[in-house]
Amino acid sequence: MYPKDIFKLIEQLCGVSPEREAQALLGEFAPVSVDSIGNLSATLPGKKPGHILLEAHLDQIALVVTHVDGDGFLSVAKSGGMDLRVLAGEELLILADKPLVGIVCSTPPHLQIDDKSKLKAEDLYIDTGLGKSAKEQIPVGTRVVFNKPPKMLTGGQVTAAALDNRAGVIALLLAGEMLKESNKPLPSVTILLSNHEELGNRGAKTGAFTAEADMAISVDVSFGQDKNTPPHKAGKLSGGPMIGISPVLSKRITDTLIELAERGGIPCQTEVMGGSTGTNADVIAVTKSGVETGLLSVPLKNMHTAVETAALDDIKNTARLICEFVKTKYSEVKQYA
Repeated sequence: MYPKDIFKLIEQLCGVSPEREAQALLGEFAPVSVDSIGNLSATLPGKKPGHILLEAHLDQIALVVTHVDGDGFLSVAKSGGMDLRVLAGEELLILADKPLVGIVCSTPPHLQIDDKSKLKAEDLYIDTGLGKSAKEQIPVGTRVVFNKPPKMLTGGQVTAAALDNRAGVIALLLAGEMLKESNKPLPSVTILLSNHEELGNRGAKTGAFTAEADMAISVDVSFGQDKNTPPHKAGKLSGGPMIGISPVLSKRITDTLIELAERGGIPCQTEVMGGSTGTNADVIAVTKSGVETGLLSVPLKNMHTAVETAALDDIKNTARLICEFVKTKYSEVKQYA
């Protein structure tokens, strides 16, 4: 696969059936297991001591249909941290048995009275144009996601819905293929594409428990710099993966990642957090009797919108750094202070 066109992978994984596409891609280099919560995992057996878990969440933010009225309008609730401010007039994909397109109703500015910056999910309605037949085609509980295909931008950047966290998933797929092709003896590696991160880190809890690894790296996205984001709270696009520094993370793994990036000439930046990271790393680290865990994040602008934006080289360099970590002698990683 590597160096397969990263944009093509984004197109595959930001479509209607990301779970099926991800399972097929992961299965190219190891047998895939699917558990009851929807986690996908594959293990590359190693010839050296140790077992490393590499995790990224596959799920995305969404809406869920709570009511269908007789005129073909849907009421919805949030499923994850959807940014409601950007939804007026947005085209959405309704994931019924036969996917359908709907448009979020937008009151003309001439008629608006209330402050729409305080919009709530119960204020949203999706127009399907189906009239009475909507009730037959769209059951309550149906998920609704953004309907915007990925697009390449200038400067090697890409925009797409669900780059949180398909960017991390692609980094692990690239890393897995690179490790499979390596001639160097490696520890065992389990790649976990977890489910339900946006609903409270549920998949990582069960997936890490099953994996029983003794070290882990979680890969997610974090805030990318733009004109409205404080520089000290965000990473630069094309600045490389953001290496997490937090009291809940393993200092040995964090120091190892920084050292390996410097040694290998891999661009990187750091992200300092005073407590929990807000990612699956938090729950992986306390699985069973504890798992030494590190965190890598791909800088992402416009998070939780239909136009999430990332740099392709940040995804590639995240994969490179993961591979350097796995290829490092296990004892060397363990000896970092």
